[in-house]
Amino acid sequence: MQNKNYSSEILDDRKPLSHSASILEKARTLSGSVKGELYLQVVCDERKIPVRNALISIDNIGITAVCDQDGKVFINNLLPGRYSVDVICAGYVARSVWVNIEESALSKLQIKMTSNI
Repeated sequence: MQNKNYSSEILDDRKPLSHSASILEKARTLSGSVKGELYLQVVCDERKIPVRNALISIDNIGITAVCDQDGKVFINNLLPGRYSVDVICAGYVARSVWVNIEESALSKLQIKMTSNI
């Protein structure tokens, strides 16, 4: 499996997310593309501590998730392509970043949030 590392940190604890059944069924019925995965962590830019409960949204495919206590989220069954990942959390400036998902690949991403307090 090809590994794309968008962060200098290695992220180990992956937790699967719950997706609505309709989104997963649509993905499964599309072309025979082998799905990719996204593993991301949200941290505070100044202190490098995890940002818990940050809302992650991939609007163009209708997926949303909330980071766990370690600021981590794992999203699987993504069709290959380029996605805009939006992150919002109380006390931080909202961020949008682009990520490329490749077939059969795990993409790792660390998003650094800036405090607005």
